[in-house]
Amino acid sequence: MENKAKYTETLKTKTRTYFLDLKESSKGTAYLSVAESRKNKEGAFETVRLSVFQEDIPEFAAAMARLVEQFGTQQQSAEPATA
Repeated sequence: MENKAKYTETLKTKTRTYFLDLKESSKGTAYLSVAESRKNKEGAFETVRLSVFQEDIPEFAAAMARLVEQFGTQQQSAEPATA
């Protein structure tokens, strides 16, 4: 199912790189591919991929938005009060 990306975003952090790709299957179905790449203890790169198909993207995006909102709420409650 490896197809050329129609659109891609790359996010590099200190220890990981994330690839978010909008792709199209050989049957013409659009899907989102999310991959994480990082070095393991031996120095080799490991990649983990997740594919979300077109019909599931709205629900996936809504679930991610709820998680991000919850994460922000938890981060704010964990911050020490400032005077």
